[in-house]
Amino acid sequence: MTAPFRFLANISYSLYVIHPIAGYVTMRLLTAAGLPYLAAFAIALAFVLGIASAMNVYVAAPTIALGKRSPKLDLARASGGRRLPPQRPLCRANSARLELSQPFARVANIGTACRQR
Repeated sequence: MTAPFRFLANISYSLYVIHPIAGYVTMRLLTAAGLPYLAAFAIALAFVLGIASAMNVYVAAPTIALGKRSPKLDLARASGGRRLPPQRPLCRANSARLELSQPFARVANIGTACRQR
């Protein structure tokens, strides 16, 4: 991957978050000031890329690093040493009757099959 694409990949989420607000406001202000559309677009693009890069460096990257350093949540220890019971299906009656031609049969019949028992 080339350096410009790697840079865009690194700031992609920050760019996704910031571009509608910063880009739209910048474009509106610059075009209202009389700048041609393409010039306003170039300035807004540079502005949004700069903000997204700063957000990546000062917010996203430290948060990701913090998440990688923090210990994983141990549910057994958090619940006072008790083991949580295993999850069981809502109703076993329909699990054998599910056919590929009827993808919603299990969902539609869960209530009636469980009540018939």
